[in-house]
Amino acid sequence: MNHHSNYAIADIGQRKYDIVKEQRFYERATKRRPTEMSYLNLSHTYERTSSWIDALLVLEKASIEFPNSPVLENTKGLLFYEIDIPDSAIHYLKKATMHSSYRNSAETNLLAVAADYQLPLNTDSLYAAITSTKRGVKSNTLAYANFTNEKIELQLDLSDSSLNLFSATLINNYLLNHLGDVDSVSLNRIKQLARMNVNSVFSESLLFAVSLSHYAEGEVKKAFNVLKEVIFTSDRQGKYNNTLALWALEQNAPELALRYLEYAIFQNFDPAALTKSVALSEAGMIPEAIISWDFIRKGGDTTLVSLAERMMRILAVSNNLVHQLDDEEKYLYCRYRLKPSDSLQLLQIVSTITDNNYKAKTLLELSQKLYNIDELTPAIIIFNRLSEIEVTNSKLIQEGQLLELKLLASQGNYRALETQMKAFSFSARQKNSQDYFQAVLLNEKGNFSDAEKYFNHLAATNPFFEEAVISSAQFHKKHTSDPLKAYNIITDALHEFPESIKLLKAYAIEAKLNGFDDYANSALTRLQARISTPAFRSFIIENQLTFLPQDL
Repeated sequence: MNHHSNYAIADIGQRKYDIVKEQRFYERATKRRPTEMSYLNLSHTYERTSSWIDALLVLEKASIEFPNSPVLENTKGLLFYEIDIPDSAIHYLKKATMHSSYRNSAETNLLAVAADYQLPLNTDSLYAAITSTKRGVKSNTLAYANFTNEKIELQLDLSDSSLNLFSATLINNYLLNHLGDVDSVSLNRIKQLARMNVNSVFSESLLFAVSLSHYAEGEVKKAFNVLKEVIFTSDRQGKYNNTLALWALEQNAPELALRYLEYAIFQNFDPAALTKSVALSEAGMIPEAIISWDFIRKGGDTTLVSLAERMMRILAVSNNLVHQLDDEEKYLYCRYRLKPSDSLQLLQIVSTITDNNYKAKTLLELSQKLYNIDELTPAIIIFNRLSEIEVTNSKLIQEGQLLELKLLASQGNYRALETQMKAFSFSARQKNSQDYFQAVLLNEKGNFSDAEKYFNHLAATNPFFEEAVISSAQFHKKHTSDPLKAYNIITDALHEFPESIKLLKAYAIEAKLNGFDDYANSALTRLQARISTPAFRSFIIENQLTFLPQDL
């Protein structure tokens, strides 16, 4: 039987799924007239039954016949990857990249393996790979860079309307590699591509990456809206609802997070159980949080047992035993067990904390909580105590400086605000705060034209940034002819963040001034349930020209 007959019979065996017959005839083919392809085909028959070692043995024999064959080296690299031997996989894939005829395929595979195992690659190799004309190589270069947190500069071509696997993956990895640094024109174009019917198979991954980009750039409202669009058509709704919950937690909206988590848990997304435990703790729902942490403790993830046990101890410990906690636990007790109105007890506990960073963090978070519920004077009093503490944690120092800027803006102390801003280094994620401070300073200086540009952006970018939303509404109330402009700005934000005390106050005032008495009264009822009686009475009295005595 000649060489071609062996191939033909092997092919028939393959189509009939007779793996033994196929192997027998491919073995004959390698003996009668060995070629790289005959060995690869024989190796592939073993791969299809996950007989990885047998497949490798075939290729080892082939390498004797065909030393330095790039196709054999590339395939051996992939087989070593399959059996979880990354060093050998990298070794053979690197050898394959040395052959110009096979470089693109080998580089694509090399970068994918390196990214999966998070193995170190020379930086120069990354930049050399990114210059490839092949999208697969570029895409996997970005994937590897994402794992190593290395930003790779790349000119993204978005001219094609019809995407394929390589171009879509390249766009996706580019977005992840450039979070917080993708211009709005490119993001809008990617959204347009993702929504085209011809690209429907790539829509979910692209829109998810776009939502992450929006969030990283501070475009929180857009991020939420795009991810909700993804959820509508996805079969992984639990994952995305959990992401929305994590974002809500980061925006200090734990009650909103819990609403998303109801869906995530109903959709059987197991990691949502941990997120729920955190959200319940942040929301001050202590009995429910203890039950939730106990569920985590009894779950199958042993890495979370100690965390769950610690949280249960902190949430359940009686007041008279707090002195037995360590410094971190005392901080956590103050964070989760005490309300802003419990400031005297908190100060007493702080006096027993020896670690200055935990001491400062506890006071800083109390000041932030008071600021969030519109208790400005107590927030400033607590914040001023921080000047007595020597803090070494750089992140904590920056958080304190940012809160100080917000307090100065709320006080109307614009001279100090402008001075302090010059000494503060804003990160990309703090751009909205920087824009807010710029807007109020421009407004104070009478530069209304430039201030309006900032306020227009701030009015719609993040409904959880309450002071920016309210300042935008107040600006438009004075400088636009639309009598409902301010009302609509606050209404839109309150729709996204209905638990906000600041937004409820602003909405009640605007609704009353515009003659929407029922809406105003509804907002006042909701507000009254969320703040203390003295705080509610104080709000009504401060706005007595708007509200009537019966509103008390």
